[in-house]
Amino acid sequence: MSDLKTKVHLPITDQGRKVKIVPTQPVIFLAGPIRNAPVWQDDAIKYLIDQNVDAFVASPRRTIREELRPFVEADNSDYEIFERQRAWEQYYLYKAADRGCILFYLPKEAEIKDDQEKVYAHITMMELGEWIARRKEDPEIHLVVATDGSFPEWSTIEFELKTEGVTNIYSSLADGLKAVVEFVK
Repeated sequence: MSDLKTKVHLPITDQGRKVKIVPTQPVIFLAGPIRNAPVWQDDAIKYLIDQNVDAFVASPRRTIREELRPFVEADNSDYEIFERQRAWEQYYLYKAADRGCILFYLPKEAEIKDDQEKVYAHITMMELGEWIARRKEDPEIHLVVATDGSFPEWSTIEFELKTEGVTNIYSSLADGLKAVVEFVK
């Protein structure tokens, strides 16, 4: 698709570098669990590509389905290199907060776990709390939260979101993505 507007960026490229691209489009950051989670980011990327949304999608999952690889931004030797993935994530989270949208998707833990030692969604919960607080201070931040309804302690999280004024809460990834597309149009 030569007229594709959607750009996709991952924190690790074929060369193994975590590079910074300065996006000119609104940024959509796909926040949510990676380890021991279903591979929901590929579904989100596919949806955004199919919608041909004019946006820069930052997905912290390092891998992507083979059929989506052609849509990932290629490296350029002029890009700045990040020391670690967390720095990459923070950079694009702030870009999404400034001009774009942060999507938190909170799915049920995967049946087959890739890392038995990790607490499920531990970093995601820290990030969600941080961005709830930031959004409370700056209501212009577009924050969308979606779930499959089976995320641990979902009813408490939903209560907290509503208490703190986050109203863009959706009961499916598809509905959350529809809201994201509306924000970046």
